[in-house]
Amino acid sequence: MNTSEVEIWRTAHLMIEHYGEGAVWACLMRADDSAEKGSDQNYKVWTRILTAVRALSRRPQYGDAIH
Repeated sequence: MNTSEVEIWRTAHLMIEHYGEGAVWACLMRADDSAEKGSDQNYKVWTRILTAVRALSRRPQYGDAIH
């Protein structure tokens, strides 16, 4: 099962909409659950979603470029 980048970012956005500030924790829980069940594929997908959630949730820092 290949999960596209579009699906990863879409899911990350939905996780933030649904869980708000708890989105990172929700992704961590899903990744952990996948690992416990021995599903390496799902674990990798959830860690990619987690990375996207963190990127989308990142607050701009002083000196960051603004487009």
